[in-house]
Amino acid sequence: MASIRHDPATRGTAGERVDVPGAGTRSDRHGRAYTRAGAGMPEEIRYYDIPEVAKLIRVSARWLADECRAGRVEHVHIARKRRFTAAQVETLMAANTVKAAPTSVETARTRAEKNLRRRMLP
Repeated sequence: MASIRHDPATRGTAGERVDVPGAGTRSDRHGRAYTRAGAGMPEEIRYYDIPEVAKLIRVSARWLADECRAGRVEHVHIARKRRFTAAQVETLMAANTVKAAPTSVETARTRAEKNLRRRMLP
């Protein structure tokens, strides 16, 4: 039976974990570098499911699922589940945001005069 060896460089005198620079990166027997699970990775990534995102952006869950299936919406597809990260929800919102067209002062003035004339005529 193989024994589990703990790296003494990452343990303190009482056995608690100690952060050591470079302790997260290792190399395998072929010299390829790899990182231990959790080293350099974010603590937790929050994933939102289709009903949560649909409720947030006020569309039906069916529409959002259809858009995901068609490949028109960026999402994560793992184990037959479709999920969204916060960044993907922001991207979805930004991609579907309609910005107002800039109007020039002259165009606005012409439109206002036209509306006034229309109201003045009996």
